[in-house]
Amino acid sequence: MIRRSIDTLIIASQRLQLGRRFHPVVKVTAGHTARLKAEPANARDPNALLVVTHSESPDGEQCLGYLPATVAAAFAPHLALGAISVLLTVVEPPKTPKASLPLKVQVRVCTKDPAEGTAAAEAVDAARVAADTHASLAQQRSGSGTGEMLRSNFVVVADLVLGQDGHLLSEDEKATTALFKELDAPAQCLFLRLFQRRRDWFRMAALSYTEAPDVDAAVASLVAAGFARTSDAISPEERKAVVETLTVPELLGLLSTLGLSPKGRASFGILRSKLLETLLEALDAQPVHSCQTKGQRVWDEVQQVTGRCCALAPAAAQWAGRLQRLFFLNEGQDLSRFLVADLGIMRYPSYTVRCSRPVWADRCSLLTYEAALSHAEALDAALESGDHAAAAVALQPAWEALEANLHKAPLSPAQPGGPHVGSAAAAQQQQQQAGCPFLLRFTAAWVYVAMATAGVSLFEKQKRYEEACDTIRKLLGGVCCPNRRGEWWVRLSVNSEHLGCSEMALEVAEAALADEHVRGGDRLALQRRALRLGKPPRRWKQPPWASQVPADPREVCIEGRPIASKIGTKSMFWSADGEAVKVEELALQYYASEDGGGWQGVHSEGGVWATLWGLLMWNALFADVADSLRTPFQTSPLDLSTPSFYKARKELIEERLVEIRGGDVAALVRESWEAHHGVMCVGVNWERHSLEELVVIADCIGAHAVASICRLLAEDHAGWSGGMPDLLLWHPEQRRAKASEVKGPRDRLSEQQRAWATALSAGGMDVEVLKVLEPSNKPNSWRGQRRRRA
Repeated sequence: MIRRSIDTLIIASQRLQLGRRFHPVVKVTAGHTARLKAEPANARDPNALLVVTHSESPDGEQCLGYLPATVAAAFAPHLALGAISVLLTVVEPPKTPKASLPLKVQVRVCTKDPAEGTAAAEAVDAARVAADTHASLAQQRSGSGTGEMLRSNFVVVADLVLGQDGHLLSEDEKATTALFKELDAPAQCLFLRLFQRRRDWFRMAALSYTEAPDVDAAVASLVAAGFARTSDAISPEERKAVVETLTVPELLGLLSTLGLSPKGRASFGILRSKLLETLLEALDAQPVHSCQTKGQRVWDEVQQVTGRCCALAPAAAQWAGRLQRLFFLNEGQDLSRFLVADLGIMRYPSYTVRCSRPVWADRCSLLTYEAALSHAEALDAALESGDHAAAAVALQPAWEALEANLHKAPLSPAQPGGPHVGSAAAAQQQQQQAGCPFLLRFTAAWVYVAMATAGVSLFEKQKRYEEACDTIRKLLGGVCCPNRRGEWWVRLSVNSEHLGCSEMALEVAEAALADEHVRGGDRLALQRRALRLGKPPRRWKQPPWASQVPADPREVCIEGRPIASKIGTKSMFWSADGEAVKVEELALQYYASEDGGGWQGVHSEGGVWATLWGLLMWNALFADVADSLRTPFQTSPLDLSTPSFYKARKELIEERLVEIRGGDVAALVRESWEAHHGVMCVGVNWERHSLEELVVIADCIGAHAVASICRLLAEDHAGWSGGMPDLLLWHPEQRRAKASEVKGPRDRLSEQQRAWATALSAGGMDVEVLKVLEPSNKPNSWRGQRRRRA
């Protein structure tokens, strides 16, 4: 029998914060000892370690809480083998019943008795055990690892950007990067924490982070290095931002102290804005006497409430944001992606990150792109608030870009601050864009074209059709946003008809059909317009494609009792069992009934199709294509919504389509699900449908139809991602599937929905439109709702 002895103490005085959310009632005192109890059968975490008091205590064994997951994951395997022993001691009792419990943790490594002959392998194991336990406790000490992970990941981002895109950073930004690395860890962590919160000013007394225990010292370090500033000496204009940190009770208290009252009456929803307005007016008041201004008195009272405040220096925040943008290339992503990936909250696909060329050839291109993004944000805010005047102002840079023909040549010399035609930078970026046209989306021209498209919608709402037509013609003459060309052609034809120019509207529709970028619903819409406008005497002969324009799908009508609802809200109906349901739920009840055919179904629109496509085309999505996968946090390649996606993977996609069409599609779905379950991928929803349900659905749809839909989405993902039928229905016994578009009494099919109905029918699926009509006085044939076929 091998005897064991206690080796040297590894961690002598490490403190842990034990969460007590589910164990708040146990009372403990300082010096109370506890032990760990493994729970290998725990459904949520097989490594879970429960902290319990020793059984010899007066109250017997009691549960205190669970050890933090990161520490438990490191301790559990070694505890199971008897490689370590752990002693826990309560440092101090919790201040409140649910407050965390501070514990001192002592860890010892157990090795063989030297008299028995310690093998070299055993010594190595002891060192590894010591390293594992020490690392896990050190990570927990830094705030469950979050702050330290944030800091270390940002340093990685900075180093990668310097290596790949250093030519885009100024000398000051490079110096700032070096200076940041010289800061102590608490200051770095605090800077990144505040940067993540995206606010202007913060009350220092309210800041509490484990990785920055002394906030005052961390702020002082940031201020000294130029990364932050405090409210001790700020301009009167900046004081307003500090005032906006006040809560409603604090505002009411301040106004009472100052003898002020808010102007007019306000509902609860706008109370804070009224209080702020009153206080800010007092802050800007003129002097009352020579020694002190009324505004200064208000400011003094505000400081009494808020205490010292701090804010990130604008230049430092801009520097951090630029590094983040250069790394992620996605305005919706930030450093939190590292955290959720490291903590296992989100799992990203495995693929080869390959960057063969920079996205921006020089700093000027980057700066103009960033300026365009700021203009786009201003336009979005104006449109969302309904401020057309502000929207017109925000659109000015887009109009100027179109006038300068920036959308025709994204590196036009008219671009403010852009490289001149013929310069080395311009030639380099033009070559890059020729090789990777999808990188055009990261140019100012692309952003301005998207803004101009929104401007066209604004013109149409204001019935300024001539200006809308002029703008669309300019957009059609450019090279940006090719996926929007079908939409532009349709709107140009419609607006021309609004101007009374039917012949011009017809010519536009005919010209549009020669554009290779016009596909799907836009092509069908233009064909239908051309046939309608081209009746004799305008056109005596029908075009050769006229016979190929599909007819509307079969229509099935049922009657539903509508519920009075507010304008702008989703229509609701009474179901057969007297419940209020949406029109799609009413349709599912009909299809499940005997009259409807006894179908199983789901209201998914594109959900099921997108999941099946993502699972079946996984290898094509994450294939090694240069510059399409540039960061570790992508759920789809950058070229997915462009023609480049299919062209760059044509052989791989065609091989997969042959495999789908000729094989067992249900087995292919199962294989992909089991290989990638839980990994994030564009369109794939792991929660909505179970594997078994997806397998049945794929089997009922059939290999031919699945392959047809996969081809459409691979060739033109942007064009076919919308407009899918509302309901997907299947009949396992009959191995059949059907798609149904549900329409209320006053709804009608869109052109994209017609295009999808045609595509699904061509793939061998049954497609129909279910029309819900208002009730009549005639007898009902389906549980109080009458059905008839058109």
